[in-house]
Amino acid sequence: QSYIRELQGHPKQRERLVSLVRNRHLLKRRFGKVHMAAGVPLVLSDLVPRDGTAVEQKDVIGSAIMDRIRKTMPVTACSLLAAVTIGLPPHQSFSENAVIDDAIDLVLAIRDCHPESRLADDVRSGPGERSRWLAAIERMVEYENFIPVPSGGLQVNPNRRYQVDYLRNSIMGLLLGPALVAWERLHGSRVQIAIDDVAGIVCTDWHPIPLDRIRNEIVMCREKSAEWPTSRMERLARTVAPMVAVCDAILEGLNQRKTPVDGIISSDWASLFRDVVGHTLPGYPEMQTAVLQTALYKGFKRSCPIHANPQADHRHHEPGIPGSSETE
Repeated sequence: QSYIRELQGHPKQRERLVSLVRNRHLLKRRFGKVHMAAGVPLVLSDLVPRDGTAVEQKDVIGSAIMDRIRKTMPVTACSLLAAVTIGLPPHQSFSENAVIDDAIDLVLAIRDCHPESRLADDVRSGPGERSRWLAAIERMVEYENFIPVPSGGLQVNPNRRYQVDYLRNSIMGLLLGPALVAWERLHGSRVQIAIDDVAGIVCTDWHPIPLDRIRNEIVMCREKSAEWPTSRMERLARTVAPMVAVCDAILEGLNQRKTPVDGIISSDWASLFRDVVGHTLPGYPEMQTAVLQTALYKGFKRSCPIHANPQADHRHHEPGIPGSSETE
């Protein structure tokens, strides 16, 4: 709950020893598995510009550390299951076999684009071993991230979407490049905003990825995606569908209001964000937080001017997620 309050704009609560003592009964619960990985040491003398200012040096070091973290972060089965389900329309059910197939395809995409990525044991078991994937689904059900539906199958718990989104974000550093390229190839004509601008908006305030790195990865993924099957691109695109829909809807709202991106003030932005996102993505509370509102405000300002998408079909444009119940 404290994490959700922070997303909604409340100040971070200080951790106190008395709170731990008062809630020591919680330590008896099973909270899951811990995955650890160590990166390569960072040599500051090779990294920091000698003639740079303190601010420039801090930015260089911070970007390098965050880039190392995303590439060292273990890719776990639960984070992959979160990635393939959080982009589904709210209340849509899914089968265990379907999400396992989806997650395995994401593993193949990650290994194709990031061969140095760290796979956790429950992922490294190989596509033929489904028992560990089933165990991960059981953990997601145990922690109430997934809930059974009367008609059969599972769905993302509407009351746990923040938590599932948190799991998904742990591997978006590896998925963002290939997922944006997959979206571009499948749905490029459906959005007014160019995918390169989406990357500029969401990095580095939403996803802490250095902008030059993600742009290089997009170029590389465009070459590799020619060999990806359509099913893999559909699964990848789904992981960024809400993100692209939000950026596209905000750009559409700015165009309708005839407000330049670099001229909008924070109070007007807050109103635009609530109106546009609430209308475009009802049922996605994780896309309507104060933290995301601030991150996108900074991202749009930084990426100004926003370029028109050369692939866009201006005759058939309606902000939203292609294939979702909200748009089709």
